[in-house]
Amino acid sequence: MPDNKELVLVSCSGGFDSSVTLAMLRFAGYQNIIAVHFNYGHRGQDAERIAITNVCKYLNVPLRIFDLSGIYREMNPVSMLLDNKAKITTGTSVGLKQLDAWVPGRNMLFLSIMVILAESETMKHDYSNIYLLGGFLQLSESGSYPDNSEYFLMTALEHYKYGTLIGQRINPLFGLSNLMKSDQYELIKQFDLFELYKHTISCDRPIVDKDGTPRNCMNKDGIPACGSGLLSYFAGQMVGIDDTKVRQFYVVDDDQHLHQPEHLKNHQQLNKDINQIINRIKFPEERLEILRRYLWEKKKA
Repeated sequence: MPDNKELVLVSCSGGFDSSVTLAMLRFAGYQNIIAVHFNYGHRGQDAERIAITNVCKYLNVPLRIFDLSGIYREMNPVSMLLDNKAKITTGTSVGLKQLDAWVPGRNMLFLSIMVILAESETMKHDYSNIYLLGGFLQLSESGSYPDNSEYFLMTALEHYKYGTLIGQRINPLFGLSNLMKSDQYELIKQFDLFELYKHTISCDRPIVDKDGTPRNCMNKDGIPACGSGLLSYFAGQMVGIDDTKVRQFYVVDDDQHLHQPEHLKNHQQLNKDINQIINRIKFPEERLEILRRYLWEKKKA
């Protein structure tokens, strides 16, 4: 039987990857899940905060928000994501991801705060196992940034064995790390998660409009106008989902030449096997069986 003394902490931006990860954990029967969100002074933090609040409300998952903006304000690092006036270079003809979007030590700091939270919660509830997850473990970005990889998490866990009193209880749970974004879009389709997905923000310069609605950016041609938005848009196209018809967008006045992947120019869609996708999710087998049963019951209903 699944262990009720497990604690699962998920670093959640309010974006596509972390929100799908959160949903799969929920449907796989994990009971003690906490979504952990960070404000760090980034240009889209208001939109992301609203997004993750809505996602957690939909999934009925507790949310903890930590404000790290003072730390980054004192250090004043250079990053496209921290400067509202900076030119967006991700998603251009140069490439989808650029180091201009790097925020010094961001995921390392996030993970350390999560471990401190894990230790605090374990001192209260004596959890036997603690798992750390986040959208930073997805394949689509692991080749661009070193802190979006399994190696990042594994080496961090070695550090926490000596930096905490609960280090031996912290275990890797890589979740959706073997899935591409297009696989995650297939999960959206099969688990009918469009009501969850519509709240998410995948954008390097999202805004909150006057009605309080978070919006992703797009250009005048109706295409997402940043690297984060294009990654999701292209992945959705692969399985027949038009991202711009589901999430909320606003139009930016940009004349940049956007990245265009050659393999998508013919609009060919992929036929994905949901069973193979679930089999690649890095949950224990008993959890995957709960996930399969949840999907079967949903389709039967």
